Amino acid sequence: MNQVGARFSRQPAHVLILDISRPFNHDALVNVYQSLTDFFSLVTHISGQLRVPLFGLTTIGQYAETIFPLQPIKGTFARLHSLVTEFKRSAMDNPMPAFVPESLSQGFQDVLSQYQRQQQTFRQVELFKFHPKD
Repeated sequence: MNQVGARFSRQPAHVLILDISRPFNHDALVNVYQSLTDFFSLVTHISGQLRVPLFGLTTIGQYAETIFPLQPIKGTFARLHSLVTEFKRSAMDNPMPAFVPESLSQGFQDVLSQYQRQQQTFRQVELFKFHPKD
């Protein structure tokens, strides 16, 4: 089993669903950006056992939007940082949307679908490893 797959059953996937609708403001966005940058810096560089094997980021407001789909994050700080930086730039350029209740259920459905796809991927990898085609 690969490193992420081996730990997937012991360490949970983490998904942040961030409500960016009003009264969320640009000051809060800067704080979230800095917190995510610090978090990603820590979890992508820490040695030893993975504590956060999979991470995803979805925003809700007027609609649900997947910023970072659920995926392995070990050793991917540069890519994560650029995604979060682009998200911050985009959000700073636009006014915060009004909240639409359906965006919350859509966000949860999107995250659940991503989780199910990841589990299916791990199962397929395991089946291939233990039953390779001749």
